[in-house]
Amino acid sequence: MNDGASQPAPNGKSPTVKLSTEIGTEMQMEIAGLSSRIKLTMIGLLDGKYLIFHLPPKIYAAIGNNLLKPNISINIRGISKGEAYGFTTSIIMVNQTPDTLMFVKYPHKIQQHTIRQGQRIK
Repeated sequence: MNDGASQPAPNGKSPTVKLSTEIGTEMQMEIAGLSSRIKLTMIGLLDGKYLIFHLPPKIYAAIGNNLLKPNISINIRGISKGEAYGFTTSIIMVNQTPDTLMFVKYPHKIQQHTIRQGQRIK
């Protein structure tokens, strides 16, 4: 996989990593203490600050506050636009109103790998 981290900004600020995936992309989360991956849907982001995922309510009810605590490290993987993505981040918070939403820190490093050698023909 390629390193998705960009070079430092000229103004001296920290590097900005761009996650070029679409809203609605299904991803998978790995968390210590669980033997299986959890399916998530990315529903939003604020570049450089956080990502927002929809967490199925049944999953939250099953593992809830036991594993999904602030600052817990998680791995997230997904595929979008012919690219496979993976990154490690940590949970900021889980909100249950109006739906089960999980906020995670925007990753500092994103690994990506091109799945196709060429564009798909229409």
